[in-house]
Amino acid sequence: NDPELVRMAVPKLEKLCQFFARYEDHRGLLNPNAKGLPALKVFCGWSFMLKENGVPASFNYEYVISLAAAAELARIVGRQDLTERWSAKSKAVLESARHAFWDASRKVFLDGERDGKRVDAVSATVNAWAALAGAVDRTEAGAWAERLRTDPTIMQPVCPYDATLLLDAFLSLGLDLHARELLDHYFGSIVRNGEPTLPEYWSAGVSGMRYWNDTSRCHAFGAGPAYQFPSHILGVKPIVPGWKRVRIEPHSLGLNNARGRVPSPHGDIAVEWERDDLSWRLDVDLPSGIAAEVTLPRIGWGNQRLVLDGREVQRIHGWEKFRAQACREKVDGFPHNVRCVLDRPGRHTVVTYARSSHGRR
Repeated sequence: NDPELVRMAVPKLEKLCQFFARYEDHRGLLNPNAKGLPALKVFCGWSFMLKENGVPASFNYEYVISLAAAAELARIVGRQDLTERWSAKSKAVLESARHAFWDASRKVFLDGERDGKRVDAVSATVNAWAALAGAVDRTEAGAWAERLRTDPTIMQPVCPYDATLLLDAFLSLGLDLHARELLDHYFGSIVRNGEPTLPEYWSAGVSGMRYWNDTSRCHAFGAGPAYQFPSHILGVKPIVPGWKRVRIEPHSLGLNNARGRVPSPHGDIAVEWERDDLSWRLDVDLPSGIAAEVTLPRIGWGNQRLVLDGREVQRIHGWEKFRAQACREKVDGFPHNVRCVLDRPGRHTVVTYARSSHGRR
């Protein structure tokens, strides 16, 4: 919520982007070993993926994300020229990276190129970066995630940092079942082994835990669940800088209830929810200065109601109206969510529940 900080940063971002642009090849991809320039080293922690002596896929997907973020900062301070330039370059690099590194036969992204040829190595970390950059086609997301889950030739996360990237990627694509398995298999194995903190290195399900000489036993960079729980399970995310508008869209990830507080510049946003087969109840304590857009999931395929603070605000019809029948007109856009807006501070109760065609819950 400090535009002056952004104004100070944008000129430095402009110089930084000019620096990296020197390493682009004819496709717009970054080559850390560009001729005539000092070699760049890609830091990726314990990841055993391609980091140097070639064109690393991870480096380029991070470039895509960074350009998009720079474009957003430029937009905030009114630099339309930089916004358009960086946004266009981000999209162009993304397209080039997908063309260069996507293996259509295996439905995964390769780790990069060496000596002008694509390498055979595939790591979950590179694929996580690809997903976070927007390279995974949503129509192929399920096949992509299943390949990562089941292919024994793919390098799995070897540290909580890698697992955090993969968790972020699954959740960004709405792959909650894969996120649940990762939480249980990888992060759960740390809990089941009695570790009180997140180690720097952890190989789940293979050889337990190894500590190398310089390995930290309390490592911040793998704390993905710690920030994904409030933003995904409680579902609280800012829509605009400064948190004047937020979205509250909880996801169960197999839980029946959850509660917590999410800090904002205007004060804590307290959220508590509980669900069963026929209803989802959400209680929100909203501080002054914030408006919240609440989205709750569809419950089954029947009729459904949304009640805000005791007042019905939305009613949607069920499958009976929208199902395909030859004698009916085609209906596009079957609603999968119910929504309302909280525009005043204080405690609010939002309840959505399935309603039969006869009015019974």
